[in-house]
Amino acid sequence: MSWINHTTKLGIYVAAGILSLGNAAAQLPSLNKGPMVGRFAALSTKRFEWGMYQDGSALLRPIDEKGKVMGLKLKIPITISVEETQPDGKIVQRQIDSESLTTKDQPSEKFEKVSFRGKVTGGSEFEIVLEQTRDSVLYGGKLISADPNKNLRLVIGANFPSVYEAAERIDKSFLRSVSGDHVRVTRTDGSRHKAKTNDLIENFQQEVVGAGIREMEVHFDAFRGRDFEFIAHGASKIAIYQRVTAPLNTGFSVQWSPDPAKDPEMAARFEIKVK
Repeated sequence: MSWINHTTKLGIYVAAGILSLGNAAAQLPSLNKGPMVGRFAALSTKRFEWGMYQDGSALLRPIDEKGKVMGLKLKIPITISVEETQPDGKIVQRQIDSESLTTKDQPSEKFEKVSFRGKVTGGSEFEIVLEQTRDSVLYGGKLISADPNKNLRLVIGANFPSVYEAAERIDKSFLRSVSGDHVRVTRTDGSRHKAKTNDLIENFQQEVVGAGIREMEVHFDAFRGRDFEFIAHGASKIAIYQRVTAPLNTGFSVQWSPDPAKDPEMAARFEIKVK
């Protein structure tokens, strides 16, 4: 499994309208009233808001200690994709075909468990299950009816933005003021590692790529006291990825994938929590 040398498409897709279950257009249904209007599934807590749109994209937005949702600069897109490793080693990331999405569930911000199916560009079909607790969102999923001749894996990505301006990232006094920023991981073998966010991704990868990651904690001073925790439950792993070799504070993706051979019942989960 390769965690580097591939392309991740980050971004958020804005829901184009509100559909009902009876609508012929194949996108996820969405709430038609309330603060989470336009979302298929949503969760609002004292620490964050999370909502999934009609096209399967989702957005995580932290809430500060005064109860205000942080600005759009600090939003974290949560994306679903399928990676295909081609015979020459090149990895192509297949995005959701939003018009292929189907579900038997009603849109809700009080859901216990909902699921949907869809396809990505290239035709591979997937299934996603969503659950929530009082303070976290959990994703599960698997590929179905995938071409056995292709090397494919399902990927859920939490995509951190560049939270500091370019000038700040080279200012020594500023970097000292945010010297507590870090990414802390627990590997699948139980060992732990911590990196400063001005470390290069290449250096970080050399420390953690071998065993894989079970848990990850992300702290940026820019998020004003809110930290992020990611946990791979069951037969699954977390990876950290960046498009180019650069400091972690320029933005990176936390990528979760289940092990299809060890998780045929889709029991593995990717837990996303804001503390």
